[in-house]
Amino acid sequence: MLQPNEIKAGRSAIIEQLAHELVLTVGGDAGRVLDDQLIVSTHLDNRASTKQVEWLRHLAVDQPSSDGDLKLQISPLILTTDYVVEARRGDFSEVVKFSASYPSHTFFQDAWGTLKSFWVDGVKHILSGADHLVFLLVLLLASVSLRRWLWVLTAFTVAHGLTYTLASFEWIYIHPALVEPVIALTIIISSVLSLLGRRPSQRSELAATFGFGLFHGLGFASAMAGTAINSHFPVSSVLGFNLGIETGQLIVATALAVLVWLLARFERGTFFLRQTAGVFGLLAGLYWLAQRI
Repeated sequence: MLQPNEIKAGRSAIIEQLAHELVLTVGGDAGRVLDDQLIVSTHLDNRASTKQVEWLRHLAVDQPSSDGDLKLQISPLILTTDYVVEARRGDFSEVVKFSASYPSHTFFQDAWGTLKSFWVDGVKHILSGADHLVFLLVLLLASVSLRRWLWVLTAFTVAHGLTYTLASFEWIYIHPALVEPVIALTIIISSVLSLLGRRPSQRSELAATFGFGLFHGLGFASAMAGTAINSHFPVSSVLGFNLGIETGQLIVATALAVLVWLLARFERGTFFLRQTAGVFGLLAGLYWLAQRI
């Protein structure tokens, strides 16, 4: 909310800050700056604050823009709200929603590049998604058995992969305001059963895990909604994200297996770990439920 004369006086500092917070590269080349312009609205009295500033930057890159990937990275510090960015190349355009959880994107990738990019997003999402991560830990620690882990992970994977795919292709839609509280409930229910030591039959447990996974898949879809509004390779993006989620789950399960193996040397070490996860999951689930209702 600066005045036009203040923007004019601080032009160099404003451009320097913008260039630091928004980085555009073509084929990895940041290019050479040929020209910078700041366009501000003017006022007769030169006193009213300016609500909008347009920044135009002209770059020259060594690699032809038609060949290299176009990557835009925006600092999370200025992503206080979501921004929709459209990139154009010839007759093609791609629209992407940037947010604090999705601060960078590479435009105009081929099918393989799209799959790799969304695979990375999937791995990051499961490892940084606190609610999904807590649910996974409570679920696995309820009973430590390789055979059981394989079954429950398979049921959970198939379920959330199914609803994420259907939601990504807009074949189903449930408002996030309904999905997020249910995800918190799945954590609470799993934590209570783990703390009480209740072991349902394998068939009942797999059915419950599958049902819980359906809602977690909708949660994944809500988090990624609009990230690639106009994707040229929707199948690659959905497949890549699902594979990334599974990779992240395998990382979590492997790390947990190592921890369980180490604690098995101590008397009741695994029991203590299960109870700790159950208590933490219950408290976290209750907090998220209260927050999301």
